[in-house]
Amino acid sequence: WSYFQAKSVKQHAYTLDKDILSVLAPGTVDAAKRDELLKGYDAKIVAYDQQKKDIGFGKKDASGAWVEVVEDGKPVVSATQYEEEAAHGIKINDRCDLASLLLSLGVILCSVAILMKHHYVWIGGLVVGFGGAVVGATAFVM
Repeated sequence: WSYFQAKSVKQHAYTLDKDILSVLAPGTVDAAKRDELLKGYDAKIVAYDQQKKDIGFGKKDASGAWVEVVEDGKPVVSATQYEEEAAHGIKINDRCDLASLLLSLGVILCSVAILMKHHYVWIGGLVVGFGGAVVGATAFVM
């Protein structure tokens, strides 16, 4: 996302420069130089716009599969792919949170069982704690 934002900031800066140069009076700036700068800015704006599309959405080949975008010899992962990875990480995090909750409840129930001196509360704490361990283990296979 940061890479996408960097391209947006650069594009915006060139757009502002283009606006300023196009508003200046012709007598203030050399007209040929101004036109040359405007053409250069136009080319950069178009290039950044295409790069943002590639970064934000990636590219697909004819079969619809994602293809790797290479810029400056380095692969560029699309923002969509990063979002998919983040969503997967959130699912794993939620699973670990649930496991932590169940393990904590198991410890609490077993502690209460000691105070109450009732075996059924202790067995319930073991079951809840075992459930937390199972849920936590499943986070590793996601």
